[in-house]
Amino acid sequence: MEGRPLTGHVPNSLKRRIPAVRERDALRRDVQDLRARVRELEGQLDHERLFPAQWANRRVRDKFGNEVRSGPFAGMRYPDWALTDVDLFAPKLLGSYERELHDVVERLVAASPEVVVNVGAADGYYAVGLARRLPHARVLAYEPNEERLAQLVAIAELNGVAARVEAVSEAARHESLEEVLDVPAAVVCDCDGCEAELLDPRHVTRLRHATLIVEAHDLLVPGITDTLRQAFEGSHDIVQIDADQRFVDHFPELDFMPLVTRQLAISEFRGSPMWWLEMTPHEARL
Repeated sequence: MEGRPLTGHVPNSLKRRIPAVRERDALRRDVQDLRARVRELEGQLDHERLFPAQWANRRVRDKFGNEVRSGPFAGMRYPDWALTDVDLFAPKLLGSYERELHDVVERLVAASPEVVVNVGAADGYYAVGLARRLPHARVLAYEPNEERLAQLVAIAELNGVAARVEAVSEAARHESLEEVLDVPAAVVCDCDGCEAELLDPRHVTRLRHATLIVEAHDLLVPGITDTLRQAFEGSHDIVQIDADQRFVDHFPELDFMPLVTRQLAISEFRGSPMWWLEMTPHEARL
């Protein structure tokens, strides 16, 4: 009768077709999902062809995970988004980033400062790394770039040190340094040319008693190294650490990648000779 639902016996031939129809529908959905995933991956590859360093980042992350593998900050963790958003992610993940400073960092940790001031903290590689190594220290991270500062805060939270890392969204000033350097302290500075002006013991007298690790940007401001030497030679022992070349043969763990990708994974893209100054106050030798 018209409008009346069909009831009664379902033929066996139809019963046999129902599972096949369901299987076909499920297969169709799987194919659609697979095609969507392929389009997503193709988009990623197109992007990474334009930004090959991100391809190196991905290969390193997929092989080793999101923890720093070696160096003074081994075990420090990065979130998944660091692959595309954190500068020089692959060297940081490998633990080869600024490896010239590994022994310097270990000496800083051994000195056990109560305060660490990180000027130009960027994503927090040093601020978070030192907070992990110095569980009783207060860490102040100065980073005026809001995007990088947000990265730092997120990475500090991921590593369980957010309560001790104070993220400061402005450039460091003489007054703020003088205020916090009233206890045994260390300053790690990478501020792209502001170092000689900021680290001036005539204006920040307590710098004479602090341990300093400073990246000198003479390429940006000629004469910075000489200015810093003159400012601190009376109060500090000063050692210049030159940047070394990176060679893929030194990283056999990357042999699973093509040569060019290996080189990208260890490169820090420094355009000219550069160096750091390790400055240790004379009283630290007593």
